[in-house]
Amino acid sequence: MKHSGIQILMICLIMFSCKTTDMISKKQKSNELKEANYNVISLQKSDLNKHKISIYLNPEENFMSGNASCNDYRFEFKMKNEQISMKPGIATKMYCEEKMETERNFMKLMGQVKYISQSDENLYLKDSENNLLIKAKKTKKS
Repeated sequence: MKHSGIQILMICLIMFSCKTTDMISKKQKSNELKEANYNVISLQKSDLNKHKISIYLNPEENFMSGNASCNDYRFEFKMKNEQISMKPGIATKMYCEEKMETERNFMKLMGQVKYISQSDENLYLKDSENNLLIKAKKTKKS
């Protein structure tokens, strides 16, 4: 009788640990994203030829960072499927006269991001209606 109680307890522990692992993998979808460096090529429908904006995506630690043409920034996020919940971003406070309008537009759009997807070459950041806000191309150094 003593052995059957231990066996039942072991079976329950094994089943519970498998379920816990399954629940964690279903919640944490950011691990489906790949770590990479990007250069932003468009903000909404405007091409970015003049100003370089970079994005470093780190899905393991759930953040995006880079340079918004003048200032460095960082956004932390949480993922559920392709839906992303961005925390308010932080940035340095330098002033670059000819770059500020583009930078403000980029930071505003980053605050509106609700969906994220990635291909082998590109990163797509979209709003709640699935409209493309930011498109970025993978750099060679990632």
